[in-house]
Amino acid sequence: MARAQSCNFNVVDDHLIHIASPTDVQPLRERLYEYIWGQDTLPTDDTVAVTQNVANPTWCSTDLDHVDALKLSMPVSGSVQLCDPTTGNCSTTDSVLGSAWHFVPAHPRHRLVIVHNGHLDVNQMDGPASGEPGYGYSGACDKAWQSDEDDLTYYGMQTTINALLADGYDVLAVLMPLYVPGQCAGFLHASLFDPNAAPADGGGAIRYFLDMTLHSVNYLLENESFSDVNMLGLSGGGWTTTLYAALDPRVTRSFPVAGSLPLYLRNAIPVPADELQGQEGASWMQSIAPLIAYQCPDLGDEEQWISSLYSIAGYPDLYVLGSYGVGRSQIQILNRNDNCCFGQAQHGDPDDYDNDLRGYEAGVREVLHALGAGTFSLRIDESSTLHQISRDAIHDVILASLDGAHPRVGAAAASLAFMRGYNGHLWMNGSAGWLDLGYRVSGKPAVLAAAVYPIQIAVRDALDEPELIYYDGTQWHASLLPSGDLPDLPDGQGKIVADPVIASTSPGSFDVLAQGTDFQIHRWHVTAAETSFEQVSGATCGQSGTSEYGYDCAVGTPAVAANAAGGLSVLYRSANPIPLNTPNGNYCSEPPRTSYALIQNADGTWQTVTVTLTDSNGGDATPHTQADQRIGGATTTTFPAAAYFAGAQRAYLLDSNSTISEYASPDGGPIGGQWTVLPSKGALFAGSPGQPFPVAGEEMFYVRTSDDNLGQFVYDTTGAGWNYYQALDLGGGGAPESMIDSPLDTTDGVYWTGQDGLVRFYDGSNITVLNAVDTIFREDFEGVLSP
Repeated sequence: MARAQSCNFNVVDDHLIHIASPTDVQPLRERLYEYIWGQDTLPTDDTVAVTQNVANPTWCSTDLDHVDALKLSMPVSGSVQLCDPTTGNCSTTDSVLGSAWHFVPAHPRHRLVIVHNGHLDVNQMDGPASGEPGYGYSGACDKAWQSDEDDLTYYGMQTTINALLADGYDVLAVLMPLYVPGQCAGFLHASLFDPNAAPADGGGAIRYFLDMTLHSVNYLLENESFSDVNMLGLSGGGWTTTLYAALDPRVTRSFPVAGSLPLYLRNAIPVPADELQGQEGASWMQSIAPLIAYQCPDLGDEEQWISSLYSIAGYPDLYVLGSYGVGRSQIQILNRNDNCCFGQAQHGDPDDYDNDLRGYEAGVREVLHALGAGTFSLRIDESSTLHQISRDAIHDVILASLDGAHPRVGAAAASLAFMRGYNGHLWMNGSAGWLDLGYRVSGKPAVLAAAVYPIQIAVRDALDEPELIYYDGTQWHASLLPSGDLPDLPDGQGKIVADPVIASTSPGSFDVLAQGTDFQIHRWHVTAAETSFEQVSGATCGQSGTSEYGYDCAVGTPAVAANAAGGLSVLYRSANPIPLNTPNGNYCSEPPRTSYALIQNADGTWQTVTVTLTDSNGGDATPHTQADQRIGGATTTTFPAAAYFAGAQRAYLLDSNSTISEYASPDGGPIGGQWTVLPSKGALFAGSPGQPFPVAGEEMFYVRTSDDNLGQFVYDTTGAGWNYYQALDLGGGGAPESMIDSPLDTTDGVYWTGQDGLVRFYDGSNITVLNAVDTIFREDFEGVLSP
């Protein structure tokens, strides 16, 4: 593993986790509380100054009712020195200011998400300096971070807020101290750790980074009714998310983005000499002179490495604390091609990047498995080339997790269930429990029985490459699917960014489909003799550097089914930008709500349509022909399902009214018709619908109800149509069996994950809990990525 080079800073070696049992959790939290606040409990202070119905501080927000501003003044025992990073001029203050906004959605779900801005803004959340709206919001503090590329390439903060509001979440947007209106001192967090700047109310300097969030959460929970509290943040906001979620168990799900690595993996990076020019004598340059002179590790600001904090709990300890608890989870997101922090290029040994990251991930997951509650996972974002919350992270990770839109298990039948185990390996459920097959994977496997092989499984491997794992009747094998024709990013050759799907339309062959780093759908056709590759979906989807915004950018995992012609029908959700009334008439939001279909003919070609894209100024561009066929009229924020039966090609999705809609089209032709809401006796739903399957002359699929129970739609093929039934009352409301993900349908039953983290199977009569057994082994993570 890569190790930080030695230097004159006392950096904690945090590779060991100090939590071995549930009884270790609260004492460790209490030590952190004492260090940060000078007391052994989490403070309940809800003091904030609230101004209601303020002007929207973003360029634009869809589905917004109103915004309230929250402010906090944190008194200092002495004074804090604030220095202008561009001039070196300094002044002093006797208080540290906190600032936040509460965005209230037009259609609230009474769920709260904290969005921490980190080292970004300041005076306004007003988009990049060039005047382009919204993939980030920044102001005067941060001009050096701006880009001249289009508005899909910025930090992602405003787009994240818009996506959450569109999905009905209340958003608490919090700013970093010294990056707030009226107190913008740039990167000088070192001044907060001066003994003269100690908090007047006791505790240590770290509380300056937490009190705005803590007081705001206390205030909102006292005055509003929320079913859960969740948190995400970018960069310094990702660091804050990691620390705050570890301290406050009220945070159910957390998503730190590009915010930290364990200290033992931090890299030594020299500071370019030209950064010294014109800055001699500026106190901020004096403070980092030792880093330049000794090429010390790229540790970030003091709060990210100060030994007095991390000697109590290192980063792996914080990851455990932020994940532990019934129904709690943390998904850490790091951008492989990040141009700032924690990417492969910044790693000590870039060749060890995946092994090092997957190593500490497995260590945290193993501890949580022993504790018996909570989950942690690491998502390496293959789609982004910047320091940002990407489209993929927003929609396929953050919102998908909040909405429980992805099943945890892949299966083809009751006896063929597979999942990614706590050690990062592919597990198979057998008669004795879960069996570790030893293949390192990421994400959910897609499983198919009886095609070219008795069992074939498509996965993202530990490097996010498309891999085929199969059983030939005697033993297991693994081979990478040809990926040389996939789009390349600087450190992302041959990557896929979402879980694949697998299907067969004829004996002796099968197809694997997945989304590439270009947000397009790609297909591998596999026979015993060869594997062929093609890009299926459109060629333009508003990527950086293009002049047009296409309406065919894929988000997440597609759905696939056979069609009447003997080919494939592929259904996916798009991420189409929509024009809003912004200052320059440009795009500022991209809710991924519209579904698209790709219809394959009997000869293997794809049906096409002619579309007109929209350019970056909102005008029409040149029409062109593509395979993507838009099926508008119903929108979704989860993921669709596809099927063919009763003489029609069909699509299913959770619509904006929390009901299930069906789109049926005639045999052989392009998608045509309209969406119809399925009768559900007043029931409402959540997550993604299951894949319809035939049973005794009927078709059926399972759904998760809005209260986390199991529902069932049954289609009478004699002509009576759809009927809805509540298949199982699982207790709802956080009961151990109640659902936290979406159902995974098979021909003989359904899988789901309960609030207690256990996977269950229901065969129509009985529930079976798929428990792990002690035959699992832990691989040496210094070794190769696959056996």
